Amino acid sequence: MNKNNLASFFAVLVAALTVIMSSGCGRKADVRDVWPVTIDGGAWPSSSHVQGIAVDKKNGFIYWSYATQLVKTNLEGEVLGSVTGILGHLGCLAFNEGDGKVYASLEYSDDDIHAGIMRIMKSDRKFDVAFFVAIFDGDKIDTVGMDVTESGVMEAVLLPKVVDDYTAEVDGKRHRWGCSGIDGVTFGPEFGKTDGEKFLTVAYGIYRDTTRTDNDDQILHQYSMDSVRKYKKIFSQDDMPQEGPLPDREYFIRTGNTHHGVQNLCWDPSSGNWLMFVYRGTKPQYPNGTLYIADGRKAPVPAEGMEGAYRVPLLKKGEYHAPSGIHYWESRLGDKGTAALGDGYFYMAESGNKSGLNTAKIHLMRWTGKTPDPFEEVLPKDTPLETQIDSVMYNHATDWMRDAKIGAFMHFLFWPEDRDLVNKFDVDALVGQLSDAGVGYFVITLGQNTGAFCAPNPVYDSISGYKAGERTALRDLPKELALKLREKGIRLMLYLPCQTPNRDEQAVRSFGFEDDKGPDREITVEGDYDRFISDEGLANWAKVIAWWSEHYGDLVSGWWLDGGYEWCGFNDEKAKVYAHAVKDHNPGAVVTFNPGWGFRRWTCAADYTAGEYPWPFDYPVQVTGRWKDGCQVHFWVPLSNGDICYYKDEDIIEWIKPIVANGGVLSLDVGSNFNPDVRPVGTMSPAMQSQLKKIVAAVNAD
Repeated sequence: MNKNNLASFFAVLVAALTVIMSSGCGRKADVRDVWPVTIDGGAWPSSSHVQGIAVDKKNGFIYWSYATQLVKTNLEGEVLGSVTGILGHLGCLAFNEGDGKVYASLEYSDDDIHAGIMRIMKSDRKFDVAFFVAIFDGDKIDTVGMDVTESGVMEAVLLPKVVDDYTAEVDGKRHRWGCSGIDGVTFGPEFGKTDGEKFLTVAYGIYRDTTRTDNDDQILHQYSMDSVRKYKKIFSQDDMPQEGPLPDREYFIRTGNTHHGVQNLCWDPSSGNWLMFVYRGTKPQYPNGTLYIADGRKAPVPAEGMEGAYRVPLLKKGEYHAPSGIHYWESRLGDKGTAALGDGYFYMAESGNKSGLNTAKIHLMRWTGKTPDPFEEVLPKDTPLETQIDSVMYNHATDWMRDAKIGAFMHFLFWPEDRDLVNKFDVDALVGQLSDAGVGYFVITLGQNTGAFCAPNPVYDSISGYKAGERTALRDLPKELALKLREKGIRLMLYLPCQTPNRDEQAVRSFGFEDDKGPDREITVEGDYDRFISDEGLANWAKVIAWWSEHYGDLVSGWWLDGGYEWCGFNDEKAKVYAHAVKDHNPGAVVTFNPGWGFRRWTCAADYTAGEYPWPFDYPVQVTGRWKDGCQVHFWVPLSNGDICYYKDEDIIEWIKPIVANGGVLSLDVGSNFNPDVRPVGTMSPAMQSQLKKIVAAVNAD
């Protein structure tokens, strides 16, 4: 054992003894005494984000996969060594406690991903298609920059069955089952057992393709360690292994097609279940979650029509998608690396980018079983109780926003005398445009300053003194939109100001916004401006929000509340009132409060940044990660007035891509048509639809 190994070993030993001593007095041991709540993985030049992590629990080492290199650190994040020069795609990692080695998926394919790796690595070498399980001897990794071929620290085993499925052509289509190679790797027992001999278990990568019907299963292969040892050999990119074992068992698990299959596979010894973290799929007939869990206690059954293959059922917990009969979860983390620590605790990696380098941070997570996200982050011991209760930090409920990347936003605003526009709004036409563009969500204004709304609200009618249909709508446009959008896998969000319409004198007086004029302000209700948000006005407006939130329930995924300006007296306490109005009836919804244009976290109750950014090219912005002071990074950017696009396709795409690449989200205002003689009311222009589609395609291609 070298000096680095020895130091880490004693660090883990001391921590473990501390836990044992403290738990001996009847107190439950604190997992944070052994495992840091976060570990910084450093910043590395590599072809891609962090792909997987593995934990050597005995010696206190972390291994990180960055696609073209493997990094070894201790629990403090101190770099102890790295293996570089890999011209393939190194993916998910797993530590084998049986032999003390690190196992990883390793792909040499002929697709665009591998071509991109070769461009970034500035190599013109040619390789035959091959898929391996790489085996690293961690004890020998003691220097930064060890070459994968020259160092001899890596062995590999060829997986010929994967090569065969990748290169096969079936019914005129290449890639049997849509196979793109392998990604997930872990160790566990036979399916249906929770103990016994541990098998190397690998999961297929599967291309995202909505035109096929043979790619809706996750495919897992199990190999005995005897067969692995028989075929493994020292790896050299000049002389790759040419032979390998066939799988002992092949399993199919129906989830619906996902983007590149199982990204990270983790067998959890605490539950006996198999966690499959994926990139979200796009087939509308499936739930398209980010986590599926195979039930490790249920015996597999022979797969009909597939000799020697078995089907494994999903765990019947989590969210349930009735049309497909599939159970699933929405996990914020896991697809960039997961390692089970025991007793329901996990390390999970989050990717980032800093100055062109790929970064990663590990978070200590605890299994809760809650939906939609079954994991919660373990906070540091010194986190103030007030912060934990009153401040929304790193809210996992925003995961779907991060995954959606791009949403469309529409200011559908009109005067009361033009309220018949609500009846003319063509829901089917707009939903068709949004689906074609591929956006993940849509935001529509309930109303704003004019005093007219596109939805009913009896509470507003009662307080304002108007009859139903005079200012609120009789048609429930948001509900119709939500139901149609849900069929396409698109979420709905709602926009609303933080006070009554500022041009409606009757509403302002009725709600009580004019009584408290605020410090040093001359305010009359006849003015066309935002009022001071008085306690009376706050309470009444919260009732309006609460009715809508209860009425729509989980048909609405989030709210963008405008006009939360400091000069109107808006602050943390008032934000909490509106947040409660939303979340008391729809706990899974996310909210933000707009303080005016700019990029910042404004209130403790915000789940994501409002990010009003009307002049993107005049004020540069740098996004270095998914979170801004604990808030999901989000921008609202106007792209069209309803007729023309403000920016060239290539310019706005280049501005957007770095934000999305670092975990940010953008709501792009697409404008709206109000003239039925031009095109259907409520639709965007063909030019805007085309640009939006190009933007979505560009960010999803990276």
